[in-house]
Amino acid sequence: MDKKHPKEYMVQMSQIVMPADTNHFGNLSGGKLMHWIDICGAQTAMLYSAENVVTASIDRVTFDKPIKSGQITTLTGIVTWVGKTSMEVKIDVSVKDYRTGKIETTNSAYIVFVAVDENLSPLAVPSMILDGENEKEFNEGVKRREQRIKLRNAK
Repeated sequence: MDKKHPKEYMVQMSQIVMPADTNHFGNLSGGKLMHWIDICGAQTAMLYSAENVVTASIDRVTFDKPIKSGQITTLTGIVTWVGKTSMEVKIDVSVKDYRTGKIETTNSAYIVFVAVDENLSPLAVPSMILDGENEKEFNEGVKRREQRIKLRNAK
């Protein structure tokens, strides 16, 4: 199986936040944002692995700034770590003021996906090409994986 560079499989998707997507404060609801994050992450993992994927875990979602109704939101997903059958995807969320062009990061998340066949049995995924650009994130992904395993075994 050939190695892949995650930059080639990066996904960007944009949404306009509509009133039905918001809570009573007029901000994008956390649940809707998590749904979009999961979809962006799944697309990223599917493109990287060239397989179907299932969500295995969501490590961290930060809600740094509210996203208002009417704002254009862009989610960017990139694979940050790969194992035998699993991939960690980082999703960054930003908003762009269409009047000024100013872009502001509002949220981020790490999600783990597992490549699966039609019977939901895990499948091998390609190794990652590491270079100075992504090696640090990969090594941090190794630490996040160790933390996930530690938390899972503590139950």
